[in-house]
Amino acid sequence: VIKFNLPLIFSYFGFDVFNAHVFKVTKDAQFDIDNDINTTLVEKISKGVKNRRKGKPTRFIFDQEMDHKLVEFLIKKLNLSKKDSIIPGQKIHNFKHFMDFPNVFKSYNQPLERTSFPHPYFKNYERVTDTVLKKDVLLSFPYHEFRPIIDLLREAAMDPDVKTIQITAYRLASNSKIANALINAARNGKEVTVMLELRARFDEENNLDWKEKLELE
Repeated sequence: VIKFNLPLIFSYFGFDVFNAHVFKVTKDAQFDIDNDINTTLVEKISKGVKNRRKGKPTRFIFDQEMDHKLVEFLIKKLNLSKKDSIIPGQKIHNFKHFMDFPNVFKSYNQPLERTSFPHPYFKNYERVTDTVLKKDVLLSFPYHEFRPIIDLLREAAMDPDVKTIQITAYRLASNSKIANALINAARNGKEVTVMLELRARFDEENNLDWKEKLELE
């Protein structure tokens, strides 16, 4: 929309020629953990996450119709070399953006959205705890609903017979219902132990935030 309305947007500047091109830059997101014994693992990961924002560009994809002088200018500014991936492409580089388009064909038959389904043992249940104490239940995600796991932790947080909760987590959402249930359990006097992977790729910062919140309890 912006591209096709450039003459209107910049009409006040008196330009005669309007061009717009898309390019994509990929940065090196890898960071190494050094062996410095004077800093903790948490401090090293926090430093690595901050340095990731300054990662060196390693791949440059550009519209092949872009003026070659502009391409050379961008390559120079990005400090790219011949060893890096410099790839001429088309006008669109992220096809996943098409998934965000509004649905303007609602009147036509659309494929059914695939959603997870409830496990037969949890279709009509009052307490997950009562069900799993009677028999083992195998859940397979993302095919089965995740709700029983959340309900189980919430029940454990309030059950006076539960004294200890131990859990391993790799990635936690920013508004994690699991983490909130564990916090409630700790506030209710339960002994809660969480083994959290701090080096979950691209979720390090989020997991560090949850680590601090959980430790406060």
